[in-house]
Amino acid sequence: MPRRRRPDLGRRSQSNVRRATSRVNRTDDQRQTDQENSRIAMSELRSLVSGNEVNRLRMQQVRAHQSQQQQARHNEIERIRRRSASMILERAAFHYDPAIDYCADKSVTIGEMNLICKYCKALKYTDESTGLCCAGGKVKLPQLVPPPDPLRSLVSGIGNDSKHFLANIQKYNNCFQMTSFGATHIIQDNFMPTFKVLYKNIFLLYSSLY
Repeated sequence: MPRRRRPDLGRRSQSNVRRATSRVNRTDDQRQTDQENSRIAMSELRSLVSGNEVNRLRMQQVRAHQSQQQQARHNEIERIRRRSASMILERAAFHYDPAIDYCADKSVTIGEMNLICKYCKALKYTDESTGLCCAGGKVKLPQLVPPPDPLRSLVSGIGNDSKHFLANIQKYNNCFQMTSFGATHIIQDNFMPTFKVLYKNIFLLYSSLY
């Protein structure tokens, strides 16, 4: 095994002594020159450190901006992937998944209502199924005939009677909403806030209409 080399303490001590002696024997001009050189060196070092710090912060901002752009790009790609992917919507309401964007499904997003059917002139959505309105012109509805009087005058909006009727049309509808039952017996008895139909008899409380 080779012998370990002992440190040369004497030679190092001599070097320290020579440097100390040189510092003591320096003139004032030499000391000022050395101090000025040290000051310049420290200033350059601080400038270098400051420049490195500025560059580090700038690179950090660039990386953060790139990360945001990459995240936005990833989100856009994921959104497109989810939109294009076919989802099984059968009984989806009973198995709701918050991670799925149901509004972006192609079967839900059908565009704006900006198309006009060339057959029936109906407004259609952009991605609406073909022939949904009139089956490609096969279904033709008859023209609506004007309503007979006095209904025509009541819905015209001309005159006090028509304006009163249009302003209170909901009340009139409520008054006649039970007439289609074909009831022949009307009973008004005690407190009965709702309508009951029993064996062709209508039980009601007139005050509940107003």
